[in-house]
Amino acid sequence: MRPVPFAPQRCLAAANPLDVEQGIRLAGLLQWVSGFAVTRFCSPVPPIHSADRPPRPVRREVPAEPWRFVRLLDAPHRLGFFTGAVMLSASALWWLVAIASRLTPGWNISWAVAPAHSHALPTAATWLAGWGIFLTGAHADATLGVLGLAVVASGWSLFAWRLARMLRASTVADDVAWALFWLLQATIALRIAGASRGDAPALLLAAALLWAAAMLAWSIRYVRWYGQPRSDGRPG
Repeated sequence: MRPVPFAPQRCLAAANPLDVEQGIRLAGLLQWVSGFAVTRFCSPVPPIHSADRPPRPVRREVPAEPWRFVRLLDAPHRLGFFTGAVMLSASALWWLVAIASRLTPGWNISWAVAPAHSHALPTAATWLAGWGIFLTGAHADATLGVLGLAVVASGWSLFAWRLARMLRASTVADDVAWALFWLLQATIALRIAGASRGDAPALLLAAALLWAAAMLAWSIRYVRWYGQPRSDGRPG
């Protein structure tokens, strides 16, 4: 029985690390408040399905100007850009409070990103590209966009909070979790190899089977854990 690599090994008298649970709640609050501010106080994006919208003006030839980062604030996809930036900031906050606050000699790369956020990183990339605005409905109505962001933030926050409690309560290393983690890394390597070769159905099939096996094992374990009542008897 060896200790968990991210269990606290020493204490610093001058340090006052942010509590993990408070940090996760702060991450969810940051997502919701920023999403509300973005969708409410930025200029609304016109609906894409407006039947009575005016015709597009004729494009005029204008002299080329050097690109400026501040022009992203005036782009039609600015809501998606800020939404993606907020989500990545909240993911960075998870890394700070759940990893750095443990004051360990080394880093545990398997928990460097919140699990819920790791699945959403491709979506965050599209948000930064300006397409995620349509996922929350902000293109149709600002209120709808706020509600969509609130639902996403609350779900991620609850999942990350429950996982953080499990990490804090753990006392021994979980060899099964490590095995599944490295299995996923092998799956990613096979998937990248299959995509780089262009036509490699065997590699793609192997990656799909490994991914299905890992996800099935994770589901069997975590669905059972998250479906159990809390150890302190409180609701949630």
